[in-house]
Amino acid sequence: MPAIACCSVLMLAGCGGGRTSVTAGTGASAAGGDGPFFAEANAVCREAQKTGSVLPQPRNETELAPFLERAQTLGQDEVNKLSALHPPSDKAAAYGIWLGSLNQTLDELRAAVIAAKAHKTAEVDALVREGGGLTQRNLTRAAEVGLTACDKEG
Repeated sequence: MPAIACCSVLMLAGCGGGRTSVTAGTGASAAGGDGPFFAEANAVCREAQKTGSVLPQPRNETELAPFLERAQTLGQDEVNKLSALHPPSDKAAAYGIWLGSLNQTLDELRAAVIAAKAHKTAEVDALVREGGGLTQRNLTRAAEVGLTACDKEG
């Protein structure tokens, strides 16, 4: 089933999906910086990546909706934690745009959950494909903020 094979593309798209390479430490990039905000945001992304990487992939259509629901819960938790942080003023606009993109990705994931519960696998496939594009956009936007643990996909 194609949707099952592709679900990790959409899962936890905010921080590079469920199977992500993580840069050690909080690290500063040329676009980012160091300090408490960067350390906290990168820690949220690393935790989401760690949790997402062990989420068991569905093996059949029956496991698809519960898998997507778990991914949605994990993604929403990640976005909630990131939304509580306060970026430096020079990164605030980019951070707000990134959070908006993450919320759009969660909307796609919610739609995929509904489609999976209705056994509409073709619709889930389409949403997952669209989610792949959103993931790439989210990674780019995380890099614009300078979040080194949030801008990688493995």
